[in-house]
Amino acid sequence: MDGRRLTVAAGLIVALVVLPASLPDSREVGPAPVGDFQALDEASPTPASNASKDPVIAAVGDMVCNSGPEEGPDRAPKYGLCEYMAVSDIVANGSYDAFFALGDEQYLRGSYQHFTDFYDPSYGRVMDITYPIPGNHEHYTPDAAGYFEYFGERAHPPTGYYSFDIGKWHVVALDTQLCKNKIWYRTTGMVHNLPGWGCKANSPEYKWLQRDLAKNGDAACTMALMHHPMYKWSYWPIREDHRIQKPFLKLLQQSGADVVLAGHWHDYQRFEPMNARGHADPKGLAEFIVGTGGDTYSPLPTKMPKPEGLVVAHDGSYGVLQMTLHPDSYDWKFVTAEGQPPFDDSGSAQCH
Repeated sequence: MDGRRLTVAAGLIVALVVLPASLPDSREVGPAPVGDFQALDEASPTPASNASKDPVIAAVGDMVCNSGPEEGPDRAPKYGLCEYMAVSDIVANGSYDAFFALGDEQYLRGSYQHFTDFYDPSYGRVMDITYPIPGNHEHYTPDAAGYFEYFGERAHPPTGYYSFDIGKWHVVALDTQLCKNKIWYRTTGMVHNLPGWGCKANSPEYKWLQRDLAKNGDAACTMALMHHPMYKWSYWPIREDHRIQKPFLKLLQQSGADVVLAGHWHDYQRFEPMNARGHADPKGLAEFIVGTGGDTYSPLPTKMPKPEGLVVAHDGSYGVLQMTLHPDSYDWKFVTAEGQPPFDDSGSAQCH
């Protein structure tokens, strides 16, 4: 998250909220999310099951500290434990077909040296199945140089946005930091301009996305990867990223896209399908925020209004989102890392 504006108190805050019911003292209410639930074994990661031969992917963002797990006085006491190795073990041991790295792969400024020292021994173990996107912390290094140098052609330089097919699904991987035109690093006060002219209709990324979606309009299912979510429950203005990214959201909705995977907020949130105007809509995009890659937690703003469409929110377990991509539908399950408080969210949905 930008500038580390949220401080995690000692004894990490843990919350599970099932919405849209009101919030009683237990902070757990309402029916279970759609889908079959299974208790996860904390002792070992849950491997992907690919008996159907449909692709099974793992996705997560906000991942690696600039120190070893549970090490570094500059990190652990201030922000909480760095548990990224346990989360990366899920991916490394899970026999997944692909890994979607949802930005902020390496803190704090995404330098090449930190990528090689810390990211590489953890999530770098699955480089051959990794599809990355940049986050704001990659852009804190001018031109995201460390990110592009480390991931090489997998990062699709020089733009950082690209698309690919997996199974019957078409996936667009976006750089949403470009939508903001600038990057501001609170610690140093550094500000520098970004190329791309935002996300407006005359921007290169918008024009590219428009062409790509038109070219792949016959895809049965479409997914977008973007570091900054469309909608969120946070202490920051709910509409901030939605307003800036709205041109992209309109294109995605018009093309019949189904799912958005995002990070940026260090928790897990799931929204029902939402349209570009910010309202629940069965023809909109279902959003999963999976900022649980092991860097730090973000406490949920339980005293603030819940945004429309939020179904589940949880701020106390590192882990990954596992998805099985069927030809016209998908299954999802949150897989907690070893040693983390158990948390389940699973279900299935049809593509448009």
